[in-house]
Amino acid sequence: MEKEPLADRIARFVRDDLGVDEKIDRDLPLITNGLVDSAGLMRLAVFVERETGITIPDRDVTVAHFDTIRQIEAYVAAARPG
Repeated sequence: MEKEPLADRIARFVRDDLGVDEKIDRDLPLITNGLVDSAGLMRLAVFVERETGITIPDRDVTVAHFDTIRQIEAYVAAARPG
């Protein structure tokens, strides 16, 4: 059985573990809207590492890469080898 899409797993994490009570879609600004704070951002980065197997350097854990699920997906796609 195939894993559910990364976007769905991230949305569930943001909702269930970070307590975001908004309708979460791929373009909802999580950080710039104040829905996820800096501690939540770090937890989100650790979750993405665990789910994808990539290592995310601290310098990459920024609004530019993690504000929306779409940005996270693009970051992961660029960080994966090959």
